[in-house]
Amino acid sequence: MLDRSSFWKKVSSGLAPEEKILVAVSGGADSVALLHLCLPPKEMISRLLIGHVHHGTGEFADKSERLVRKLADELHVKCTVAHVVVPHGERKKIGFEAAAREVRYAALEKMADEHNCIRCLTGHTLDDQAESFLLAGMRGAGTAGLSGARARRGRWMRPLLSVRHEELCNHLREWNIQWVEDPTNVGDLITRTAIRNRLKPLILERFGAGSWENIAQSAAYAADAEDVLEQAARDGLASVHRGSTHRWIAVDAPSLAGYFADTRNRVLMLAWCHAADIEAENAYLSRTARKQLNVALTSRPGDRFVVQGVECRHTETRLVLNGLHDIEPLPVACPGTVLLPDGGSVAIELLAADDVDSLPSVPGEVEFLDADQLGSTLTIRPWQEGDRYNPLGRPDSNVKVTRALRRKSGERIGVLWVLLKNDGSIAMVAGERIADHVRVRAETRTLAKVTITPPPMQTVE
Repeated sequence: MLDRSSFWKKVSSGLAPEEKILVAVSGGADSVALLHLCLPPKEMISRLLIGHVHHGTGEFADKSERLVRKLADELHVKCTVAHVVVPHGERKKIGFEAAAREVRYAALEKMADEHNCIRCLTGHTLDDQAESFLLAGMRGAGTAGLSGARARRGRWMRPLLSVRHEELCNHLREWNIQWVEDPTNVGDLITRTAIRNRLKPLILERFGAGSWENIAQSAAYAADAEDVLEQAARDGLASVHRGSTHRWIAVDAPSLAGYFADTRNRVLMLAWCHAADIEAENAYLSRTARKQLNVALTSRPGDRFVVQGVECRHTETRLVLNGLHDIEPLPVACPGTVLLPDGGSVAIELLAADDVDSLPSVPGEVEFLDADQLGSTLTIRPWQEGDRYNPLGRPDSNVKVTRALRRKSGERIGVLWVLLKNDGSIAMVAGERIADHVRVRAETRTLAKVTITPPPMQTVE
């Protein structure tokens, strides 16, 4: 039974009194009905916020905003509106509808953050589920695509997934509540609209009144299967995980290569998300990028691939995914401390060299360098392919950084950082070795005590 405020208890269950709910209202029938069904009691009306996004699409967008603001005034619900622009490049790449959806969700997320909205509601219906299932099937999607919208994901809730669009329209007519009809719902220009206007009537005629609900139910079954597969992927990542820091992760390549294809692809995706610092539910990788991850997994040691901003490198038995490989060099004060993007740090302290023999050094943690040779203008950046230097004890050598490391690749966790002098030469590979030309000599007058703090280790779930 649909009635005013009948969904409030469901959507507010478990929330603290100071926490709020955002309702995304476009002005269409589904979202307007959602607002009406989720209205709280008068004494709690301040806990609800209407969020509306104006996409800059002309008269229809203006009309929608006016209606939403009018509804908010009549219901005494606070309303916030975001005016956004859908980037032209994204329109060309993924289409206007998909690009507008990304911009819209980003704007709604920002509203929720600014107003302490712990939950965000959208008006997706049973019809949306059925249409999405058919669209995904025609595109050859797996269980993730066939699942459609989820009833609950993160702070997003979709309480109307079991309700048909027509039921919501009838509810609005009964209460004499206005809505605006999207002009794109007329005609067959948009594929989803063509399904609604042409395919749905044919399905109902041929297979009966319950067939449309059955298609939506198939999306629910796919969602259940997807949940199982997602958990298997999380378990798989935990099993092959060999260490990770912020935006860096290593996995056991031979073990992962032996997984079933679907689980393997999902584990690789989760690892990529960790390195890219993107929530898995918001991540997108093209088919080409997903293939690149699989190629990287079975490549030869030393092979390097960059997959949508993340460097993937095969090192003996591990696949390392590094999202910090291309950051710009960071300035390092001497003396001073620099906090590294992976959570580690490098601190430099200047000391007199009177008692050099009594100063304890800890290889990889505390090193002493000749401050005069080091200079005062320093930078630090991630190691790059082709970096060379003359390591301590080998003044006449010019070797690749990776050939003069203290630890084997399987023992290192995290980004490899190199400290550079102002002439671009490498003074130290942090946590590994210093360069010979900055070593402490008998004539050294000032010491640079360099303390390397590694980044905190992270776990995967």
